[in-house]
Amino acid sequence: MIKKIVSKFKTVIRNPSIVIWKIKEWVDRNTDLQLKSKEFLEKQGVLLKKGDIKEHEFTCLKLANLYKLIQTRKPKVILEFGVGFSTIVLAAALKNNNDRYKQEGHLYTIDAQQHWLDNTENKLQPELRQYVTFHYSPLKKLNI
Repeated sequence: MIKKIVSKFKTVIRNPSIVIWKIKEWVDRNTDLQLKSKEFLEKQGVLLKKGDIKEHEFTCLKLANLYKLIQTRKPKVILEFGVGFSTIVLAAALKNNNDRYKQEGHLYTIDAQQHWLDNTENKLQPELRQYVTFHYSPLKKLNI
């Protein structure tokens, strides 16, 4: 038992960021911040279906922070690599900026898998589509 504890202690000393990350993840999952973030996203109309909520249950805090960042910075152009719920959140924040501040913005998102582009596009509310341009860019294997 003591050897196991000493081994874990050595791992922490060699790489303390592992522990910090684990603690942060635990806090994100087990505090009311997660619930408040989920409620915030629901209020913004970003969370659409019950199945969607389960898919990103533990990332609501990060998605809410992303939404608030776009509200604060009011970017005109966003380039995103890899689609998903972040795409929906970014589009909703851009729409909010346009509605509230008349600040136009557009999201260009790129993914290497058509399946994920289609999946995200199907989840995107019709009023958000004008804020997003989807691009499919397949990966190519290079022999160097």
